[in-house]
Amino acid sequence: MTRKDLRIDSQVNALALLVRKAKVIAEDLEQDYFGENIETPDEFWKIAGPYYESAGLKAGIVNDFLYYMLNELEKLQSLVNDEEATVCKE
Repeated sequence: MTRKDLRIDSQVNALALLVRKAKVIAEDLEQDYFGENIETPDEFWKIAGPYYESAGLKAGIVNDFLYYMLNELEKLQSLVNDEEATVCKE
């Protein structure tokens, strides 16, 4: 395995880890906030106050993970493009 292959493998692993982390937080958000069944106005407390703030924090975490994933994808794309350019020159 070449050095470039190791870098690509490392980037793919980092990306996979970020995807798994984002998925866990998104599922938690869906279950704890958006999954609440609100049938009457008296039940709005289920998504108000601290629950709303917690949901906002989780949404922010997911957004951060998405940002990091995009950065990892750009690095990976750059490595792949460098490899293609090298192959085309040969």
